[in-house]
Amino acid sequence: GMTTGTLGCDRLEIGKNGEAAQFVATNFEVLKTELAQGQGEYVNAMAASFGCADAAAAGSQIQKNYRTVVAPAANGAELFM
Repeated sequence: GMTTGTLGCDRLEIGKNGEAAQFVATNFEVLKTELAQGQGEYVNAMAASFGCADAAAAGSQIQKNYRTVVAPAANGAELFM
């Protein structure tokens, strides 16, 4: 899954970040599409909710790992396991 160190975010632990968890769960389908592109309004909002210093870098890193991290996830919670 995604990790804090990989993305440069300080609040990535979704289980401990209720606001971020709710955002990802509510917007999962749109996020999957944007994460495949590595950018977008929802990617920026997700990055901000996780405390990422650079949303563009986080989006790019997620895009690079899309096939192994995002594509297999059935829902938002699985994205961060």
